[in-house]
Amino acid sequence: MSVLSGLPYALMPTVSCLLIPPVLWSVWQGSMPGQVPDNTISLFRCSLGHPLATPPPHWLTPTEWQRADRFYQPADRQRFVLGRALFRQVAGKLTGQPPEQVTLELGYRGKPVWVNNGGWHMNLAHADKWVLLALAQTPVGVDLETIQPAIDYKSLMASTFSNLEQQYVVEQADPRQAFYEGWTRKEALVKATGQGITDALPQLPVLTGTHTVPTALPNAAGNWNVAGFWVDTHHPAAVAWSGPLPTDHSPVTCFTV
Repeated sequence: MSVLSGLPYALMPTVSCLLIPPVLWSVWQGSMPGQVPDNTISLFRCSLGHPLATPPPHWLTPTEWQRADRFYQPADRQRFVLGRALFRQVAGKLTGQPPEQVTLELGYRGKPVWVNNGGWHMNLAHADKWVLLALAQTPVGVDLETIQPAIDYKSLMASTFSNLEQQYVVEQADPRQAFYEGWTRKEALVKATGQGITDALPQLPVLTGTHTVPTALPNAAGNWNVAGFWVDTHHPAAVAWSGPLPTDHSPVTCFTV
């Protein structure tokens, strides 16, 4: 049973959903931006062609290299290695540590946990040529997808979207795109809260606005936000985090590495 089941309705978890206007991806200059406002999420995108895709061997642990070598497809291996290297490069700059000293462990449901984090949280996503890293001073989750013309999104939507969300999707000019935008929001929420894929996916909201979710986020009290955006014209993404939504600045800062 959820520990939230006895809470008054007004104290149940809430999720605020929003769409970020076209983001400006600034070139990362190799250092963290100074005076990052509270409740701001830093996003870093990096492509497989970047030199970080072939990092110094000591940047990954022996266990991580063994995991990389178990991938059947070379591109999957490259994305995994790039994700680890990108994280350690950026996290090292943030905390003043050499990349190889930035420690990751696998936590609940296999979610990577940044151990010596100085109060920061991280999450990774990848699709196609892109790896996406989210850093925040609060629990955070990020998802990235490639729009696949061959995927039967209608069947998937029937079991993962609410009736109202399904209606919204089919009414859009590009229903497939709308489905992917909603799917990334659900995935980001799942990753931020550490829930894992559950039967509660239809109750995880994706439509713009603030929603009370008494049963969809067991053991995850508080206020959550999920923002949709695009990494490029073919890759929708979303980031979710806990805490209040800033009112005087954009909730995300975006960098290309």
